Amino acid sequence: MDENNKYIQNLIEGSKKGNVRTYYQLVSMYIDNVFTLLFRLSNDQAVALDLTKEVFLFAWKNIQQVRMNSAFISWMHGITIHFYLATFRERLKNDSKPVTKEAKIEHRHMTQLRLSSFDVALQSLDIKERFMLILIDVKKYTPSEVNEFLPEFPVSEIKLHLHSGRAKMAETLRK
Repeated sequence: MDENNKYIQNLIEGSKKGNVRTYYQLVSMYIDNVFTLLFRLSNDQAVALDLTKEVFLFAWKNIQQVRMNSAFISWMHGITIHFYLATFRERLKNDSKPVTKEAKIEHRHMTQLRLSSFDVALQSLDIKERFMLILIDVKKYTPSEVNEFLPEFPVSEIKLHLHSGRAKMAETLRK
């Protein structure tokens, strides 16, 4: 085990004992990773910020469940994805609503931020394409694993959204 893993394990052990300072150190190490995942999934900075807070609060309350033989970031990503699923399902219900003037202004503001070309291309995808692409291509879940926590999507539909998202990403990145 390398020194960084030992350090993280010490922080986890301290957190399990109720030491808030060691937990804050874990938060500072992983907050950007969790926020970035949530921002890429939601395409909404406010949603990503709110859910990041909820994820870390939930993780603190459930720190005893962390297994020392698995990566802490994997545990955090699992929590992050499950928290986003509720938001994702709600957005699916509202996905057919027309884009408001406020949403257009927010999109323009977000594109003015210094985002990578990958993140800008992600913004061009619809919610299903973005979600499938991030889970499968970025986080390395299989379509079957995605189907396990999104049973309302058959594997064939997951693959359809993934391929459509990949094609749109490639087209956007070529521009």
